[in-house]
Amino acid sequence: KSVKALSSEELSPFTQRLGQMDAARETFFHHWISRCGDVKTMVFDITSLSSYSTQIAEVEWGYNRDHDPLPQVNLGIVYAEQEQLPLYYQVYPGSIRDVSTLPNIVRYLEGFAVAPDLFVMDRGFYSAKNLATMAQHEFTFLIPLPRSVTLFSSLLTQHRQTLTALPQS
Repeated sequence: KSVKALSSEELSPFTQRLGQMDAARETFFHHWISRCGDVKTMVFDITSLSSYSTQIAEVEWGYNRDHDPLPQVNLGIVYAEQEQLPLYYQVYPGSIRDVSTLPNIVRYLEGFAVAPDLFVMDRGFYSAKNLATMAQHEFTFLIPLPRSVTLFSSLLTQHRQTLTALPQS
């Protein structure tokens, strides 16, 4: 079966229709995740995409990691580490901070009946509320402590000699 190339004029309406197919997208993710089997380690991260668009509702001003003087849209992706496959994505308004998206993703994963052995995120997802959410849902997780957290400084001070004595690789 041949695949028709879309012209620039056809691409915009196509992506707009695709973006409005929430139920179909969720059904696809449910089947896709169940097909991937028992996922051991999941990684969740968010990237921001700067845009000049005035037609995308999610394009908003927010923290821009690249320091572009543009509004942006945020794209959160859940990735299966061993399978090296993306499992799920969610688009967020550009003004939404990473830390506030985690409870949302946890609800989606539970809806898909996914319980990884380990859930990995970067320090942008660290908050006491997120730690409580992960514990409540009984996920084993890894989130680095930001340097700005008091606990980071006290643990570093307490274990400095042990850390400096570790062999360098």
